[in-house]
Amino acid sequence: MPKRKPVVRDEMEEGQPKAAPTSRSAASSFEAMLTKFEELYAPELEVPRVTTKSVQLDQLMGGGLPLGKYLTLHSQEGLGKSTIALCIAKALAEQGYRTVYLDTESGISDRLLTSMSIMEHYRNHMISFLRPQTFGEMENVFTDMIPHPEVSFIVVDSITTILAAQMLEQSIEKAMVGTESRLQTALLKKYKIAAQANKTTILWLNQMRTKINMNSYGGATVEPSGCKALRYMSDISMNMKPVRDITKGSGDNRVVIGRELCIWAEKNRYTAPKVEYPLFLLYGEGLSGLRYIVDLLVQNDIVHFYGAGYHKFTTPDGEQQIIQGSENMVTYVNDHYEWAIEQIKARGLL
Repeated sequence: MPKRKPVVRDEMEEGQPKAAPTSRSAASSFEAMLTKFEELYAPELEVPRVTTKSVQLDQLMGGGLPLGKYLTLHSQEGLGKSTIALCIAKALAEQGYRTVYLDTESGISDRLLTSMSIMEHYRNHMISFLRPQTFGEMENVFTDMIPHPEVSFIVVDSITTILAAQMLEQSIEKAMVGTESRLQTALLKKYKIAAQANKTTILWLNQMRTKINMNSYGGATVEPSGCKALRYMSDISMNMKPVRDITKGSGDNRVVIGRELCIWAEKNRYTAPKVEYPLFLLYGEGLSGLRYIVDLLVQNDIVHFYGAGYHKFTTPDGEQQIIQGSENMVTYVNDHYEWAIEQIKARGLL
């Protein structure tokens, strides 16, 4: 049998706390050791941020888009995840930050880029679009793009459509259960530290799936697709749900022009989670900040909403004014933007 290592006991009564070191040489030795490890492993506590030019998204993320972090956005299909990602990429491009958009779903078109006024940024390579299909191709892109000093933002749209190479090389009947989840986990782990070190934020768009509970009476539940690593490795994990349609006109002339959404963070390292924010998404245009301002004015009784869409408020000149219809109120706020912002800030809402 191997000899047991002798136990060295302090020369003091059992149960007494260890005396604090008094030697200056011991303290300086510790400081030197700590300095060495801080040079190697010290974290950057201050997180650099860039505004998304959306008041709601900036508030949800704790003051703007954090650089060098993992973000996830999941919801049911067709709610506008890709449009929100494009709006963020557009806002960053206008501030000089480049985006690489990995369109694994092949959902981006020239018509969409033109209607959202993104085509100019595409031509100037401030927003670039690539279509890798497999995890190996995604790995090649990440290896070169994440450490590049010109790349600040990467969008993966979406992680659930990335394929294992063996799916293309053999029959789908031979596919192993859980292969894609394992590869997703490996991809997330491999580039997490590199993204943080190079201040490159990665936004992972994700779908929802129905999970059938076989061993309980709860029935089926809806949860994010993909591997569980998406949940515990994300710095901010966001979810969305629809609220109502945004319409224009009335009667037979009424048409749907967008959708009001509710977005919140299931997990948030920088501010309180579970706080819901409204988003106003206009089809073919993107996020509407003006509608959020109108919503704040109404919710805080700066503008009184009543009857068939009437808005009553006091104008900057001190006169009472009544405007009918949401579109007309949005137009008024656009024309008197400074007044609206002053009213909101005066109540501590921004």
